Amino acid sequence: MRRIEVVELTLIAAATVAAAWLAPRLPARLPIGMLALVAAAVQLTQGLLRDAWLLWRSRQAARTPSATGQRCLCVESGLGVIAIVLGVALLLSGAGGTVTLQRMGWAVVVVTSLATGFALKDWVFEWNPWRLRREKDHANIIFSWRKK
Repeated sequence: MRRIEVVELTLIAAATVAAAWLAPRLPARLPIGMLALVAAAVQLTQGLLRDAWLLWRSRQAARTPSATGQRCLCVESGLGVIAIVLGVALLLSGAGGTVTLQRMGWAVVVVTSLATGFALKDWVFEWNPWRLRREKDHANIIFSWRKK
């Protein structure tokens, strides 16, 4: 395991403890759609911070990766976008009910979102041909709808 992955796992643990500590100040009841939006926001923020770190590191190393346009999408980002769409749809439709979250509930939401992001961080989905592939630190991929 690389040092940056150990740091990220440590930050996931710290964020989980912080969520449990802040739980009394967070809403105790949330619509399921809002819960999906919160989980997606946590996961996408994690991906954004990781991508910012990779970009900063690549600039510090003074190396310019050969970026290529590919018809693929980061699985972590795709899952976050799907959760946002579903959360908004549930909120706008009024479906789904509400969830009661105590201290442990908030910790579970945070650790589940962050652990899912960590597990999916190196995977991309290609749609021509359809496949999942592992691409470590995929900062050298530029998303494109068309084949270049």
